Amino acid sequence: MFFYVVDKALNLELGFGHLSSRAGFGLSHTFIIDYNSNDSRWMGYFAGVINTIRVSLVGIVLATILGIFMGLARLSPNFLINKISTGYVEFIRNTPLLVQIIFWQLLLLQLPHISKALTFGGLSVWSNRGIYLPIISSNENGSLWSLILLLGLIISLILRSRLFKYKEEHVDLFSPNLISFFTFVVIAIISFFALSMKLSFNVPEVNINQHGTYIQSGGFALTPQFAAILFALVLYTGTFITEIVRGSIQSLPIGQTEEAMALGLNTYQRITLIILPQALRSII
Repeated sequence: MFFYVVDKALNLELGFGHLSSRAGFGLSHTFIIDYNSNDSRWMGYFAGVINTIRVSLVGIVLATILGIFMGLARLSPNFLINKISTGYVEFIRNTPLLVQIIFWQLLLLQLPHISKALTFGGLSVWSNRGIYLPIISSNENGSLWSLILLLGLIISLILRSRLFKYKEEHVDLFSPNLISFFTFVVIAIISFFALSMKLSFNVPEVNINQHGTYIQSGGFALTPQFAAILFALVLYTGTFITEIVRGSIQSLPIGQTEEAMALGLNTYQRITLIILPQALRSII
């Protein structure tokens, strides 16, 4: 009732029509959609959705890698590695995510000006404008080739699974991993030449234009805002994945590890062939 009275008193118009009007604001980081302040608010909304999906996909991959690595480190008999991973989990997990985002944002903004940007091996440029990384660029067939590579990867994984089943039931004379990898390489090479692909290694550079202004060209850019959210999400989410991995491995019978050691398997073989495959169900 209160909202209805205020709405009538101020003569407000309810609905989604305002989303079709000019946005009047810009976004510092856009991807796929070439958004500017003259576009509608709908376009700004979709640009934000794409940015969210983008940081989520990249963050999931990086957080998973970090979580698995730190989860194994939590179980390491090495005192230093074990304590470092434990400290990482206890400190990051108990720090609010918003505080971490603000921390990374302020830290990245303290990087040097573009005129005094930090460079690492001539491949990466770090400044208060953002982080610029090298990227492999291609011609107009790059997107199609990427889809073919994805399809080739799926085919190779399916072939690998089938070959392992055949190997168990029939004969142990070949390597499913080698055959599936060779299949993927063949698909990649054939499609590369069929599409007349041209790849180039695009390295970021800092130059001065005719007006004396420092500009960055080439490479792949991460704005301080995007990088701050990505770093915070990866580190924060990685702590939970770390504990999931650690708990799943510890839930396995101790005899599994002892039997693997009795067979003469090294640490890498025990983890990849015995421990992680069995813990994967509990992890997921």
